[in-house]
Amino acid sequence: MTYTVWKGAVAALEARLAPATEDQKAAASAVGIVLDPALPGLVAAQIISAHLFAPVRPESSKVPSEDQIEYARRLARATKSAPVAPEQLAHGPLYDAWIEILHDRRAKMALERLKPEAGDIVIRSNGDLEQIASIGADGQVYFAGGLGDGSSRATRALRIERSSRTSSTTPRTRRRSRST
Repeated sequence: MTYTVWKGAVAALEARLAPATEDQKAAASAVGIVLDPALPGLVAAQIISAHLFAPVRPESSKVPSEDQIEYARRLARATKSAPVAPEQLAHGPLYDAWIEILHDRRAKMALERLKPEAGDIVIRSNGDLEQIASIGADGQVYFAGGLGDGSSRATRALRIERSSRTSSTTPRTRRRSRST
């Protein structure tokens, strides 16, 4: 799903970041797991899954490397999140769930800071100007025209010029910046 205003994407991200549902808490309790009340639902699902399927599935061969664990720590600091406990990063699917949560938090923060809307002009880190077409539920910003490089994470935008403040020559400037 895409949105023309940043608030819709932020609401979608907030839903993805929501704590475990009552059903997840009940399932966890039934198998002897106590979930932290603030634990995101996506992470809770991985904890429950790992517990239920451990007897029939061999240990995950995907163990995060030290560099990956350090990346999770940096993301947690960047999003002002509590550090993720080492045991929460012990196997691949759980690590992946935490990274997704931290990426969502970072995208939400960027959208709240930039407040992008369709029609606004993004100044990218490489200096290119792009016109926003829409914003994805995951915080991805989609640009008009595409041309093979039609989207970017909101966290990569340096600045946004509001469409109400841009001149009629801005789209030409955007096209010219792509062709050079």
